[in-house]
Amino acid sequence: MDRLTYPDIARIFGTGLIATGTGLLVFVLVTIFWGDPFTRLTENSAQQDLKRQYATYTENTSGPLTNDPLLDPELTRATANRYRKRIPLGAPVGTISIPSIHLRKTFVHGARHPDLEKGPGLYKERGLPGSGGPIAIAGHRTTFGAPFLDVDQIKLGDKIVLTVPYGRFTYTVTRQNIITPTDWSILDYGAEERTSASRANVAKTGRCIGSCEHLVLTACHPKYSAAKRYAVYAKLTNVQLRSIAPATTPTATAKAAA
Repeated sequence: MDRLTYPDIARIFGTGLIATGTGLLVFVLVTIFWGDPFTRLTENSAQQDLKRQYATYTENTSGPLTNDPLLDPELTRATANRYRKRIPLGAPVGTISIPSIHLRKTFVHGARHPDLEKGPGLYKERGLPGSGGPIAIAGHRTTFGAPFLDVDQIKLGDKIVLTVPYGRFTYTVTRQNIITPTDWSILDYGAEERTSASRANVAKTGRCIGSCEHLVLTACHPKYSAAKRYAVYAKLTNVQLRSIAPATTPTATAKAAA
């Protein structure tokens, strides 16, 4: 066997560098457009588990959805609060659908790091859909499935639909904003109002314009940085409620699964 010469070694080394560079470039491009492929696999597996667990929550739902935007808010709040008491942190709450960016995911109760590894997470500091006040959902943009990868592509007037065992809640996007990670004004009543004057009026009077319930989505901004947050605000515009049989108990189901 002939001994490798210096040109041979240089050629092999150069080919290796080119292959490595090409692989890194492909990885970067995939991450930019679709999110980190490795953590995506983890999130996909978690989403499948959440879907199976959530399916057990909905087995005992009964009655058709009521298509009434003026549904008694007291009934809706009571139903949401009753469900919240049953569901533990980390468990699936429902599904979030944003047709304009082709998103449909199961979201969980809680926005801690392990919660967000599974998918979008509902801030525990506020209520569930239908609670009558502000609610918020956080999600990753580049890792763990990157559910909010295109959150900055959501436009005014777009619909965001949250479906839970007790109903379906549709929110209409009213504004977007870039905030700091410590800005909790997203949870203020009236935070979704389009103008600073209308937000100040809600703060002053304590009365919202229409429904006091709004949804805000938050994600790191810009991509690949946690320096700020991109926030999308949406107003509750439609409620479709269904009854839940007493046997539907997420807490009991979660304990049984454990």
